[in-house]
Amino acid sequence: MTSRDLSKAHEKCTASRSKIPVLIGSILFMGLLAVFLVIFRCHPELSGPKKAFKKEFKTQYPKQTGALLFEERFDSKTEVAREWRPCENASDGNEYSVLQNNGNHILKLSGFTYSAREKISYPTVFSTKQYFLCEFCEISFRLKIERGGFDFCFRCNPDYAYYLIHFEDTSITLSRFEKGRQLVMETRELPSLKNRWYTVTVKDDTGRISVYLDDTLIFTSTDEVPLDPGKIQFGTSEKASICFLDDVSVTNTNPDLQTVYDVEIDVQKKSGDRKRIEECVTLWTLDQGTIPFAPDGPMAHRLKSLDFSYLRIRAIGDEGWLGGGVTVRKNQDGKLTIDFSHLDETVRRINSMGMVPFMRLGWEMPKDLVDNECVGSENYWTCPPADYADWEELTYRIVKHYNVENNFKIKWWVVWNEPDIEEFGGDENLGLRNVENYLKLYQASVNGALRADPSIKIGGPGIAGSCGDGPVFGETCFWTPVGEKNKSKEFLDKFLAFCSKNEVRLDFLLFHKYRFPHPKYYINLIEEMGALAASHGLTPKMVLDEWTLWELPQNEKTAAYVASSIQYFQKTDLDLACYTSFNGFKSENQQLKHYPEGLGLAMIDGRAIKPPYFAFQMYSMLGNTVVSSTVDENPDISPDNSMGVVSTLDERGVQILIWRYDDLYQLKKYLNIKIKKLELQFPRTSEFDVTAYLIDKTHTNSYYDYIIQKKDDQEGLFNLESAHLEKSTSFESNYHDNDLFISTMLDGYSVLLLLIGPAK
Repeated sequence: MTSRDLSKAHEKCTASRSKIPVLIGSILFMGLLAVFLVIFRCHPELSGPKKAFKKEFKTQYPKQTGALLFEERFDSKTEVAREWRPCENASDGNEYSVLQNNGNHILKLSGFTYSAREKISYPTVFSTKQYFLCEFCEISFRLKIERGGFDFCFRCNPDYAYYLIHFEDTSITLSRFEKGRQLVMETRELPSLKNRWYTVTVKDDTGRISVYLDDTLIFTSTDEVPLDPGKIQFGTSEKASICFLDDVSVTNTNPDLQTVYDVEIDVQKKSGDRKRIEECVTLWTLDQGTIPFAPDGPMAHRLKSLDFSYLRIRAIGDEGWLGGGVTVRKNQDGKLTIDFSHLDETVRRINSMGMVPFMRLGWEMPKDLVDNECVGSENYWTCPPADYADWEELTYRIVKHYNVENNFKIKWWVVWNEPDIEEFGGDENLGLRNVENYLKLYQASVNGALRADPSIKIGGPGIAGSCGDGPVFGETCFWTPVGEKNKSKEFLDKFLAFCSKNEVRLDFLLFHKYRFPHPKYYINLIEEMGALAASHGLTPKMVLDEWTLWELPQNEKTAAYVASSIQYFQKTDLDLACYTSFNGFKSENQQLKHYPEGLGLAMIDGRAIKPPYFAFQMYSMLGNTVVSSTVDENPDISPDNSMGVVSTLDERGVQILIWRYDDLYQLKKYLNIKIKKLELQFPRTSEFDVTAYLIDKTHTNSYYDYIIQKKDDQEGLFNLESAHLEKSTSFESNYHDNDLFISTMLDGYSVLLLLIGPAK
């Protein structure tokens, strides 16, 4: 090697050594950068101004199959008493008991109750738990028959529709029941089933029902039009029966069961002002003459905080447990005297709370006006007047008193209440249930009311018979005796034809609806009512002036029913909805010190504020401008109708109400929420606060507090002054590129309210 070659080699070596520090620096820099990126990714709050929460939350979950909805091993007598109860029609509460059998707890059933009126037998006990079939379901239980027969009911609905599997000594029969009418679907003869334990499995695949005993298929039967989902019930089929039950389980076997939902909200897409259809509620006045609470007290404060515009009360009738209307007497000279004192006080109190009465002309016919021919056959209050001119004069003077002489500006006036059923319409021939009698009453009411104030809105009939789930008018309803056809559609059809033919003013068509298996059926109800009116050339406003779940206890399920129903109302031509009711539905014993089981957002005098109250409060906290929202790319409501979103906007920020209504309450469902373009709506804002309020089985739930947790009832005052919307922290939130991302979970029937606004 020459000196020149050595010189070149030395230069290369020197150059290489000079690059080593640079290389090491580059490696260190890249390493530090990698570490920074890892930290950056793990801590997204470092990437820019966004709100982050410490609570960890798993945002993606696989679909679940074979999901256990509930099971009951009867291991705790307390649990049994909580989740199982005697049928409400049972003769007493001693038909079931929990026994120990070889160290295991089992349920003993005995006896049964038969209703001669409805011509059906009631099960001994039922589960307060429900399940939603979602196409596939499997029910399993262990059974031992010592004596008599055993009945297992499933898909049991409030209108007495259910499937029943009847076990005798040597046979099993599957039947479909609807209001006492039995259709035998399948029956099998078997060896004796007495005095041994065996496992019963029922598989329900969208109406394809298979029954197994100890894993042996007994039969399969298919119902082409399956009943709606509902409760499961167990009972003995004769008075001498004795049976034992254990290890009950209900499993959802739907292979496509959905548990994760994607919600997207675009605050730049506005769809107008939110319709406040739900702004009316019934207020009971009882027989003391007026509202049973002070207009400046805690109960009045509770009422005012819900932002109702109208309180539904009755104008006529001052006797019985629903008093408070005017008292009417007819003198010997034939003139009417009217005592307005009680109703005046009620109207003044309503006005002082910032609301207006939604006034019912009825439902009690004053004794002095009653047709005596009718009184002998039925309760007087359901009878027509002897002279319809007296009724016209009465309505004239009532409307004049409040709208002309005292300027209370009462807008809505209703003629009677549920004249199509016996309770308020009386005898089918002599009472107001005879549609011809009601038509005369309506005509006289319109004449008198409009003579006093033609600017009012007047309507009727407040029909009760809108039962079923589409078509609305079923052959029978839960209040019609077996064998008696539901004639409500015929009643309403004649009423509409009368108004159309005689040009009698009908400003709004009034109807009631309870007990829908799912609130989505309100769409069917309102569409059918509108179509029936249109068939007579009429286009009245649509008013649903009685609605609720009508199910006890009032808990998170009722709250979810309220929240979801209000959203379905928005998808219809409904103009007004009056909830039943604010302060209880029936008079409760004021001396009771236990949590009340009655319907209503609160007790008759307050005290216990119930979960559905807070569903209304959540709606009252929404903004006025509705913005676009989708659930799994479907507008507002998920394709399976189990999840709905109402999104609004105002100067405070964005409000998002989300409800979950399905019977898969043992399953948690997860939401990935994206609120788009927030910074465009709120310029110069880079941080947002998120507050979550929740109603579910443990949050904002007085039933849970006082019945499950046995919280101190404050000497019967319960939570009248302390109840409030409870916050939830089970969510995480991140802000990125003008979009806010929220992940959260809903456990069973739930209502969630998210309030999002610029950080303070």
